[in-house]
Amino acid sequence: AISVNNFEATPNPIPSRQQFTVNMELENTGDSDAESVYARIFGPSFINSKQTAERTENFNGLRSSSDDRPSIPKTSTWQFKAPDIGENREIDYTLHSKIFYDYETRANTDFRLVSQDRFEEEGYTQGEPTLDQSEGPINLRIRGTTPKIFYEDDGNQASSDICVVAENQGDGTAFTGGDNVGEARGYE
Repeated sequence: AISVNNFEATPNPIPSRQQFTVNMELENTGDSDAESVYARIFGPSFINSKQTAERTENFNGLRSSSDDRPSIPKTSTWQFKAPDIGENREIDYTLHSKIFYDYETRANTDFRLVSQDRFEEEGYTQGEPTLDQSEGPINLRIRGTTPKIFYEDDGNQASSDICVVAENQGDGTAFTGGDNVGEARGYE
């Protein structure tokens, strides 16, 4: 998991028409190193009107802590200019952020695919498939039994169904689609 240790605009309050800085500190509090960590900020129109690249900072990799090494937080900053709000006015704004990073769950399973006649000849019994997977926020399961029996259909082709279930075990949102953060879609 990636924790946000600090997220603030300075100075605060920000004088009208003046430069200000947004600071963010991230730390990996999870069990696995996080690669390609990005933070994107959202807020009032004078920030959202900026190009995505101007609102996105790359924290690179954040290592997790272990018994022999602590995690090391990283800080990044954005620079913006406050709008002209006129005289004798105060406006409160809220900044939001989304943190993106590449976590990978790798899984391996072995299963045997046998024809129905072979299954009967050999006296196979079916059991649950085994799955070896890496630590990560996505948990994979194989639903079904092994060995898988395939049946000849009308076209004389062998076929059998295999069901793979992916569950998000983390606190974040898993993303897919697109080659970069800006094109990704989130799934709970």
